[in-house]
Amino acid sequence: MRCGFAVDIGTTNIEIALWNLDAEEMLCKRTFRNCLYVRGADVLSRILYAHYRSVEELQEKLALQLRDSFKSMIESAGLESSVPAVETAVLTGNTVMLHFICGLPVTGFEKAPFRPASLFREEGPAWPLPSLNAGEIIIPPCIGAFLGGDIVCAGLWAEKLSLSEKTCENSKPETLFSGKLSSLGAPYLVIDIGTNTEIMLVKSDGSRAACSAAAGPAFEGGGLSVGMKGAALVSALAALLDEGIMDETGYIEKSEASCLSQQDIRQLQLAKGATAAAVEALLESEAIAAKDIKKSFICGNFGNALDIEAVKKTGLLPAAVADKAFYAGNAALAGAELLLLSKTAALGESRRIASSTSILQLADSAFFAEKYIERMNFIPF
Repeated sequence: MRCGFAVDIGTTNIEIALWNLDAEEMLCKRTFRNCLYVRGADVLSRILYAHYRSVEELQEKLALQLRDSFKSMIESAGLESSVPAVETAVLTGNTVMLHFICGLPVTGFEKAPFRPASLFREEGPAWPLPSLNAGEIIIPPCIGAFLGGDIVCAGLWAEKLSLSEKTCENSKPETLFSGKLSSLGAPYLVIDIGTNTEIMLVKSDGSRAACSAAAGPAFEGGGLSVGMKGAALVSALAALLDEGIMDETGYIEKSEASCLSQQDIRQLQLAKGATAAAVEALLESEAIAAKDIKKSFICGNFGNALDIEAVKKTGLLPAAVADKAFYAGNAALAGAELLLLSKTAALGESRRIASSTSILQLADSAFFAEKYIERMNFIPF
């Protein structure tokens, strides 16, 4: 049996899927806490750590976690006696995390104009990472320093979902990328809310634009006093507003009655403000109104069981965008699985997406700066 792994190396968590490549069947899926969390909750902290220590230390630690995870998943699938060959591993993630696993220098991320050592567009598909005990390592291309292979893979999966809604529900992987975007209900958004929120806009003519915002780990539960994350946190914020415990500025009137502390609220405000303002800024930069968006794909664990009314009430997304929300699961991992199962077609399309997507630099956007402050308030818009 030939086995393969699709891996989404997130800043906070790593999700891995083990596949039987012969039968094109997923055998199991696991989520692990990223071991580099002890070197900082965000990529900037880890970049600083690598500056004073070494990238090689982080690479070795991350590779060991992946290798051990591969082994434990093979064993848990009941395949330990047959010892199947791991033919291929597809590793997606943000650009910084991909630099860490590949042992590339990260000094280019330390200051503007942010020039990564690689965007993984011309080197592929194979990367020499013998420490993972896998035959071929595929790294999907990145768009920019803070728009990585994860949003490219998510865009790949969203494109498949759009195609399948029309005519390609039962298509094989190699035929999934022949449709015209003008027939897919564009413009649409792909929104991956996480420690580093990444947003891609796909327009009716097939062109794409993207931006990223440092939202911090709050919506993934990082640094909070409660054991909630994602959708549960948004619902909790909406409930506090409904019950009059929290006002629109985030001030808690009755702290003893709240499941969240005032410090929790302030961290969530930063994440919420960055996400909402980033969506607005991207739409504004492309002269597209929120009401004209046909669908918004919400990606990652954040969107699971998301209450759209809570999203609108808290002002996490524009109401017109939230009303078109569709939960796409871990689209980055799903896109990596497409690369695993259909290397040539999917890799070619991922390179086209990465090379043709324009980048909106939010640090240079006066519109984003203004909206960021405004959207920290919990007000529908």
